[in-house]
Amino acid sequence: MDQQEERAGDDGLKADLERYLAADAAGEDPGEVHPGLLPLVWLLGSWRGEGVAAGAPGEPDLPVTLEANFEVAGGLALAYAARTLVGGRVLTAERGFWRATPAGVEVVLAQASGVLEVLIGVPAGARLELSSDLVARTATAPSDTASTRLYGLVERQLLFAVDVATDGQPLRARLSGAMDRTPAAPPT
Repeated sequence: MDQQEERAGDDGLKADLERYLAADAAGEDPGEVHPGLLPLVWLLGSWRGEGVAAGAPGEPDLPVTLEANFEVAGGLALAYAARTLVGGRVLTAERGFWRATPAGVEVVLAQASGVLEVLIGVPAGARLELSSDLVARTATAPSDTASTRLYGLVERQLLFAVDVATDGQPLRARLSGAMDRTPAAPPT
């Protein structure tokens, strides 16, 4: 895509947003899925599958069960909830919002471990690579300093990989897996 096509796409998204906000402000139903969310529509639904949580250096990886849910939160946002389980017990959990913008996608995540992240990326079909723009931590949270995430829809499975940098070390694999769409309820 050249710069002119990219600007035209940005202008179209801005126009869609203006129409959506005007309809909403006038008390009209602007529709459940804002046109600006179309690049993320492939994420919608409940997902469940298997994956691997990377062990610390020198320790074995851990097989895990993965659950995620994406639903329309309104406007240009998807609500997101995910958790990782080992033997039916929650190992990690996070919640947040995925927001469509003219420049791409902004993701705001709060993890149960005390880490808060803002990630940014640009969808490319049914593929999205995100990089941390901001990482904040509580005093007792893991010392995460940066992360990248890759999501993709391949043969009806949601594949993903999360790499995290901690304690000034470079990015390394933390979690990856494949999930199938399911009618299951969202993670709690």
